[in-house]
Amino acid sequence: MTVIARRVSRAATSGSDPGELLHMDVKKLGRIPAGGGHRLRGRCNGTPRARRGYDYVHHAIDDASRVAYAGVFADERGATCADFLREAAAFLPDRACESSGL
Repeated sequence: MTVIARRVSRAATSGSDPGELLHMDVKKLGRIPAGGGHRLRGRCNGTPRARRGYDYVHHAIDDASRVAYAGVFADERGATCADFLREAAAFLPDRACESSGL
């Protein structure tokens, strides 16, 4: 019995010039209450889980130069992401990563 496997893969996109390709992502992180989490205080003590909430870490990485920019925001809505993109676009040219267009 002969098994022939053929896999066609697309070429990965990569920016050859700084500022040509920007990777962006948002990471949702649960807030840890003041004084520590459940490992220090036990699961029944402290602020109920519903009131703690989340922080959202937005980050952008330039593909060619690998310069990164990150910011912590209260939500991950479109307006917040647009504000983050403006901040990142202002930060990156100072680090030799002038964006070619938004």
